[in-house]
Amino acid sequence: MPFNAPKVSKKGIEAGVYNALCYCVLDIGMQESKFGVQHKMVIGWKLLDKTYDDGNNHSYHQTFSVKINPKSKLHELLSGWFMGEDVDWTEGEGFAKLLNRGCQLVLAPNENGTIVVKTAMPYDAGDAYSKSEFFSFDDWAASGAGALPEFFNEPRNEWKKTFVENSLTYKEAVK
Repeated sequence: MPFNAPKVSKKGIEAGVYNALCYCVLDIGMQESKFGVQHKMVIGWKLLDKTYDDGNNHSYHQTFSVKINPKSKLHELLSGWFMGEDVDWTEGEGFAKLLNRGCQLVLAPNENGTIVVKTAMPYDAGDAYSKSEFFSFDDWAASGAGALPEFFNEPRNEWKKTFVENSLTYKEAVK
């Protein structure tokens, strides 16, 4: 049977290479999945070459398991994106290093035909995006595990807040 992958994602983003800027890094905690309980994160990019009629950039988000072993999809992504740089992803601020970092984002269909991030390569995206979003359960817990950051209350971010609040990590913290 031939492989007939779609050329466009559900959001209308086509497979291809995009100049992008990472604006969103969210620790969404321990999530139940078909592979058991896993620590997950969401990374979001603004596609600098693709805009809506109002001039705002399209965004693309993908969920990753937080694993930095050489066989993980996240390791593969970061290895290309930070090519030639010695980065310690286990230190304190860790994934905050992704924010406002440009890349050439390669989107292509996976084995199920869904458009996904295949890799990223370094790209100088220029000025930082003014509305970056970052959430870390470690930082949140250290600050007293109070209210979630304000950006979660924006209507366009309701799905992000739902991911965080439905995580086992959040439920345990607010008991």
